[in-house]
Amino acid sequence: MKPSVVKKIVKHLKLPILFLCGFFVLPTSAQYRVTRCSDLAERPIIEGDDGPQELLAIYLKEDVGSGVGGQDCWVFHHENGKDYVVTPRSWHPDTGGPRMRLIEDAMAAITQSRRTYVEYGTMDKSLHYILNDVDYGETAGEKFWVYKEDQCWMRSGVPTLSEESRESRKQIFAHEIGHCFVEENVPKTASLAEDLDAWWDESVAEFLSSEAYKTADQEHMYAMTYDFNRLFTQPYNAYVLWYYYAKENGKASVVELMNALAGLKTIKARMNYLKSIGFDELFHNFLYDFTMRYLKDSGTGNPIPGSGMIPDSDFVLEPDKENISIPRGINFGQREVFNIEVPTGFNVKLRPPIGSEGTFYSSLMPPMGGEIRNWDSPVELSGHCFSPMDVTVMISHLETEGIGDLTIPYELTAKADCCSGTEGTLDGCLIGTWEVDVSTISHLIDYDVSGTLRVSFENVPAGHLNATFDLRFDFDNGDYDTHKGTVSACVVPTGRGGPLNYFRLSGVTLGDNIHTHFYSRKGVYLDQTDDVIEGLNRFQFNYTTCTPDILTVLYMVQMSRVH
Repeated sequence: MKPSVVKKIVKHLKLPILFLCGFFVLPTSAQYRVTRCSDLAERPIIEGDDGPQELLAIYLKEDVGSGVGGQDCWVFHHENGKDYVVTPRSWHPDTGGPRMRLIEDAMAAITQSRRTYVEYGTMDKSLHYILNDVDYGETAGEKFWVYKEDQCWMRSGVPTLSEESRESRKQIFAHEIGHCFVEENVPKTASLAEDLDAWWDESVAEFLSSEAYKTADQEHMYAMTYDFNRLFTQPYNAYVLWYYYAKENGKASVVELMNALAGLKTIKARMNYLKSIGFDELFHNFLYDFTMRYLKDSGTGNPIPGSGMIPDSDFVLEPDKENISIPRGINFGQREVFNIEVPTGFNVKLRPPIGSEGTFYSSLMPPMGGEIRNWDSPVELSGHCFSPMDVTVMISHLETEGIGDLTIPYELTAKADCCSGTEGTLDGCLIGTWEVDVSTISHLIDYDVSGTLRVSFENVPAGHLNATFDLRFDFDNGDYDTHKGTVSACVVPTGRGGPLNYFRLSGVTLGDNIHTHFYSRKGVYLDQTDDVIEGLNRFQFNYTTCTPDILTVLYMVQMSRVH
């Protein structure tokens, strides 16, 4: 740019600077060099509905009305001498307040995007960002194709941006700058087909912006709407897949894969290429980690939110059969989830799916942990004594012609560890349902306990327990546990000592909706399901007072009968 009119905006900041000999407060200045759009040596030309048109025409022509604040616009120069923020003339160069903050945010996004994106490829183009409160007010951001290879022009509608936090605005700016990165690093971008390529143009731009601003988390709204029942070529939503791909293969792999896809003009050709580089297995691992919430945000370290796991089909195992038949129909490039119900009182040996006409991948997710990411050998699972058990299977593939019918072989065997008459019956006083006074648990363990706990005892024919709980344990250091769900177990009387009656639990089974977690104030998160099962199976319980209305357990825990 060759400016003829130069203005300066000076912002005085007081920065405390520590010297060895004392303290001084010195003024510094942050400034932008400002010129007029009319002084641009070359004005950007874009392809309009009626052919080439001047992008800045609304600011520069006389016949567009006075709403633009005059015939011209301002160009604020970035300190790197290469990038610019453009505003309507109504934004006086000495403007302050919200308008200046928008300019500052755009400048900051340019700086941060360049710093981040050069780790993935080149950023040689000159960046021009238009802030517009005249028209296009509802457009959060857009990038233009201009007839100038060394420039990239973008625009955002100010009324829309004004509703966002400053960090969110910067991520929006960074997303549009991400399009400039794609345009520069994938030479075939300009000739791509919208319906075939918009998914990776938008999702890579969103992925890059999420790495430039790791804690703004604007991208999470797209993770929440990722549709597992559609092909993964989803604009914006697929950012999380690119995030996973870069994490597994390195930052340089993103541009390499985009260029490879840009050269292939059909979905079938692209799926075949992806299979040739092992993307089908990587894609399955991505689905597994995303579904199980093992995929962590690079900024906060928390699980990236998703839509969860809703089975597409349900199958019930039958003792007189040996196979589950899954008919042809598992679509390529998406996730297929099956729920397998193991009947009450049975254990099961499940074998991996067989009979495919192509390459596919499967995972097995039992309800009580022990998940298998790549399921390729038989698995023996212990079912529930008093309720069915649900097991989840996930399958994916990239075969455009499909993978045909599948079969999952299985063997059911009756459980031998469920309550039986040989284990002894319960004291008739215990039979019934009891509500626990959780404040007495607090006195027992000396920590704050809140929530509800209800326990039922019965003889079926031997002792059996069902409990429903929703509890929180708060510790003195700020850490806490949460326990929510149901539990079933056999109750085995083990004798009497003085006033105490003893019993233990066996065959402890937690319900499928179990939630037993530990949370640390430092951000540590642990699933305690296995510890809860082990603890209940090993612990020896006792009770003393047992009347028609009151039961005392573990010396001081009070329970009231529910009538």
